[in-house]
Amino acid sequence: MRELSRALLEPDVVADDAPTSIEATRTQRRRQAAATEAAALRRARQERAARESGTPMLAGVAEMERELIQARTRDGCAAKRAHGVRLGHPATLPAEIVARIVREREAGRGWSAIAADLTAEGVPTATCFPASP
Repeated sequence: MRELSRALLEPDVVADDAPTSIEATRTQRRRQAAATEAAALRRARQERAARESGTPMLAGVAEMERELIQARTRDGCAAKRAHGVRLGHPATLPAEIVARIVREREAGRGWSAIAADLTAEGVPTATCFPASP
């Protein structure tokens, strides 16, 4: 483009690869665009091949790491249990509420009915939120 503008400003100086007409300029631009597009497609294919060849390897490493984490977790929990530690979330309901739930359940009441009664009476349950009035 620079050569074309230079050729227009200085008609005596014409670069060797400078187009001599508008159609020649358009043709040159099309060729450059096609070459750029071809280069971009080649790069995309190379990047895709690199990603695909690395994916199975990364998947294998991730699977191995997952198994190692599971083993460490399992061993840690076993060690805690061996020392008498109770795992899990601690009970937050008072003993008398638990006894009431057990009695009602043994009497044949369903979980939903028991929960509805407790909520209606404003009894706090083992959720993160207080019972709504």
